[in-house]
Amino acid sequence: MTATTINTIIANRELTANNHSLIRRLLHGHSSLVLRLGYECQLEGHQGCVNCLEWSRCGTLLASGSDDLDVILWDPLAKKCVARIQTGHSGNIFSVKFLPASGNSSVLTCAEDHEVRHHDANTTETLAVWACSPSRVKRLAVSPQHPYLCWSAAEDGCIRQYDLREAHSCQPQQECRNVLINLKSSCQHSQCKCLAVNPVRSEQLAVGCLDPYVRLYDTRMMNLTTPSTTSLASDKDPGCLAHFAPGHVCKSGIKRRGVSQQLATTFVSFSPDGSELLVNLTSEHVYLYDIVRMIEPVRYRRDSDGQLCIASLTPRKLHDHFTSAASHTPYCHLYDSPTVSSSEVAGLLKEEGNTHHKATKYDAAIGLYSKAIQMDSSMAVLYSNRAASYLSRKWDGDVYCALLDCEIALSLDPTHKKSQYRRINCLYELGWLEEAREMMSIYQAMYPGSHDKDFTAMQEKIEKQATKNGHSSGEQHPVQIQCASSDFIRRFTGHCNAHTDIKEANFLGAHGDYIAAGSDDGNIFIWEKGTQNLVMILNGDDSIVNCIQWHPYQAILATSGIENVVRLWEPKPRDFVRQRLVKDTDWETVCKQNQRRMHADPLEMMFLSLGYRIAFDPSNLSSGDDDRANASNCRQA
Repeated sequence: MTATTINTIIANRELTANNHSLIRRLLHGHSSLVLRLGYECQLEGHQGCVNCLEWSRCGTLLASGSDDLDVILWDPLAKKCVARIQTGHSGNIFSVKFLPASGNSSVLTCAEDHEVRHHDANTTETLAVWACSPSRVKRLAVSPQHPYLCWSAAEDGCIRQYDLREAHSCQPQQECRNVLINLKSSCQHSQCKCLAVNPVRSEQLAVGCLDPYVRLYDTRMMNLTTPSTTSLASDKDPGCLAHFAPGHVCKSGIKRRGVSQQLATTFVSFSPDGSELLVNLTSEHVYLYDIVRMIEPVRYRRDSDGQLCIASLTPRKLHDHFTSAASHTPYCHLYDSPTVSSSEVAGLLKEEGNTHHKATKYDAAIGLYSKAIQMDSSMAVLYSNRAASYLSRKWDGDVYCALLDCEIALSLDPTHKKSQYRRINCLYELGWLEEAREMMSIYQAMYPGSHDKDFTAMQEKIEKQATKNGHSSGEQHPVQIQCASSDFIRRFTGHCNAHTDIKEANFLGAHGDYIAAGSDDGNIFIWEKGTQNLVMILNGDDSIVNCIQWHPYQAILATSGIENVVRLWEPKPRDFVRQRLVKDTDWETVCKQNQRRMHADPLEMMFLSLGYRIAFDPSNLSSGDDDRANASNCRQA
């Protein structure tokens, strides 16, 4: 055999191996693998809560940081510890990162002791210590495009940048010239909780704080300064490209038991293609934002004739935007027949959804309508019916989602009567009384002879509440304008994020077709991105799951929480009895209990943590009147 032939064979083998690697990377988040995840093993070695996990870029190592102040490097295939780094921190470790282009030999950590540390993974020695922050450092971020840079998010409101090629010998609370972002002057609640670098556009940096707003920055527009000089700058937030927040939060805020509640962003992550941003909010839900085609929240203005209309974003654009964010993985037909069209499947799903709605199984009904919309997004009745189920379920943000659905339905069919009426109900529930009153007038003009007792009751409630708020009938007031932030395109519900401020939410797979997050009930929640539907609940911890990290190119999920162990999850054979899987029949109960957790007082939280089941009452989710959820509003079409 000639040398040329041997070289050709070697080259073909390498090409085949590379192709297999590429295929594996592209398919490791496919539904056939994700939906078969099962418990594989637990990695034992820590003596405290495991607060952070991080895969190496090539996936050969998994790093974990703990309250025991150590970082352990694990071999995920051999499922054993290969190195233990005694970090030298004097407080709980919150974040761990492999330094890019270091061949897994450099590890970065940050902790409660205000420090960022650089460690040699081979010798386990600490190479550098940065003590610039006067507060806890909660998260680190790195980028392969900048292999020697590291960014930190600290509770003093500063995002700092470190260059490992430069000597740095700061002392505690020293004003070092490494502050990239200082939110003290532009943000009321300036504690930085998390950050992430866009994997495609490394100049983009997302920051989450002790509020519901996520800020997107362009680092090319910014300079490093000291904390004091930054706060005196004329531009209060230089380099900030956009803000993102749920539309109902940025206009009305969140109230629990009649008291305004402070929300916080516990985790941000970019989609694999860098076009979307995933955000986990405390005492709320997981939200998905499009950072390329930003969408404005629903708000209303008066036109030249003095009539109320939706502002800036037309309902049609609203529909096009939401339906274009479909999953890469199409929904598998429930009715698998080549003779059945997608519209017919959507119709069958709608009827099944109606059945669940009538049985007060609103969560299941919403899921079926969402599947139907993915099959045929042109049917106004699907959005209208889903709005009715949202109005009946009444979880946090449901009323606003119902309003979005009503506007989309009306963009498809402006004469859809039930959507017109449900929109009025949404506005009343949101407390947007001026808008509700004017939409009521529009409804009266469109349907003058169809006013029943439900319509009359709604009209009386609006006027009663308006009078209570000091607005007499016929009096016009300026329509409230929301703050300048972009709205979400997807929302993922069912989990609970109220007890810790390090709870993650991440994309699964090369395309990010699935979303996963931990929960205060000890479960792992996995949703399909396209439909927003919950597809799996796994029991991942005896108390709380905080960390969710997907392997870079294999179908392996690593999780951790309050327990001292790291758990690995891998696809199992279809006939495998999956340990720690929460049965489908319990999902609705689990999700309802989690909604109650987010509204419970400390005593109720204690009982829930101990495993007691408290009767779920949807009326407790609203600070309004008990009669707001009347069944007549929510009849299906």
